[in-house]
Amino acid sequence: MTKRKLIKIIIAVCLVLAIAGGSFYYYASHHVAKMIPGHAYQYSSVFEGKENNRVMYVAFSRTSDKVIVTQDKTLALKAVQGEKQFDKIYKSQSKNASWKYKANDNKMTLGKVEGKKLSQWQYNSILAYGKRFISYSFTYQISEAGQGQVKQKMYFKQID
Repeated sequence: MTKRKLIKIIIAVCLVLAIAGGSFYYYASHHVAKMIPGHAYQYSSVFEGKENNRVMYVAFSRTSDKVIVTQDKTLALKAVQGEKQFDKIYKSQSKNASWKYKANDNKMTLGKVEGKKLSQWQYNSILAYGKRFISYSFTYQISEAGQGQVKQKMYFKQID
């Protein structure tokens, strides 16, 4: 094999790998909005290489922008069994505060309205694949408590 032919093969392989990697990245960075409706996720953060022991659960409605945020895994799993079940749990939880979400491209925002005051968390730079997605940073705006940005990974793993 000549040197010229070898270089062409190497360039072709690199081009195929670049296209495949770029395609996967585009898919993973634009997939979160399609994968979360009707599912429950466990989320936690990683701090200094160690998984945080504070774990929360979120259950997303199949047909609306409603979301249930809870520390009770059983409740989150029960909520995604059907839309009637979800609405029943959401109604009981929204007496104190109601939660909504919006997801598009590589961002997801969770908003909490409590006593006519809005707090929200926007998860940025999301890569979604399989039954999980990872946010590489998030910004927050908490009513009467301030706002900021956290450059920390948040892991969301589907549990249903």
